[in-house]
Amino acid sequence: FFFFFFFSRSLFVYPQNLMEEDWYFAGVGDVHGHMTRMVSLLANWEALHGTPLQFVLQVGDFECHRHEQDMSTMACPSKHRQLGDFHLFASGARSFPWPVYFIGGNHEPWGFLDELQEQGQVAPNCTFLGRVGHTELRGLGVFGISGIHREETYDKTRPDVTQIEYRSKKDYIGFTREEITQALWETRRVDVLVVHDWPGDIIDDATRDRLLGGTGARIRQPGNAPIRTVVDELKPQLVLCGHMHIAFRAWVAHGADDSHTVHTTPPPCPAAAGSRVTAVCCLAHINAVGPFAVFRVRAGRVAELTADDCRVLLARAQEKACGTSTATTTTTTT
Repeated sequence: FFFFFFFSRSLFVYPQNLMEEDWYFAGVGDVHGHMTRMVSLLANWEALHGTPLQFVLQVGDFECHRHEQDMSTMACPSKHRQLGDFHLFASGARSFPWPVYFIGGNHEPWGFLDELQEQGQVAPNCTFLGRVGHTELRGLGVFGISGIHREETYDKTRPDVTQIEYRSKKDYIGFTREEITQALWETRRVDVLVVHDWPGDIIDDATRDRLLGGTGARIRQPGNAPIRTVVDELKPQLVLCGHMHIAFRAWVAHGADDSHTVHTTPPPCPAAAGSRVTAVCCLAHINAVGPFAVFRVRAGRVAELTADDCRVLLARAQEKACGTSTATTTTTTT
């Protein structure tokens, strides 16, 4: 469950005297209806490290099907069409231990989600961020863009949800140029950008072929240009994405001269005024290696936990457990 830490890198370095302000949240990759699996993975991480999560951000292909009717409005090959267990959370039979905020991917019950118009709760403690939506969580600005880049529908007006029964379900899976323009005009602070597909041009061909298999002639280049444009314009601290079902990390250094340079390891913190670094965290499928990552927030700055960070938390949790056990033993003996 914890292989994802091998992909982790430290994004920022902060003074130790701010440790008391630390808090944590998780980012989760494509869930595809496996809600119980997601909850189990995150709850196990909390228990092992003795560290509570404040909320969860999920990158789409959430598949919040309440029933067969919802599932019928999803664009998906029949062999992959499964109800999943979201209905148990929607009915209250099971619950999400933390607030969960998600965007839509290309496999969603859009007949259900588009009825919400904008943001809305789909189950207790579970909120859809909308087609394009902003929210503030514990002082962090979180911005979500649902869907993927689909050339056929990018410059078209999306059909009304009332027509979904009669239209191709693929007409609903993409974001539009209008929605990207809305994102580019966002004036509120954006610390975390949540999207489904990767931003474009963050991976070289050799790495792509190694991770995805095959050669460039056989597989498409991950990512898309509109989302990359949003990243370069908004310059968030963190981008969370999924879609490709593999874990990958990249960093985009935004120069004061409006340059944007991709790195495969964390670049030095920029010293020049107006410079900034965006960490891009591509998360894997819920049943693959690297399905989630945990982030620390310290004085408003976001950092993905490294393997060393996790070992420190684990050691503290074990020390606390041993101390509690010793105190209990002493009391009992007395």
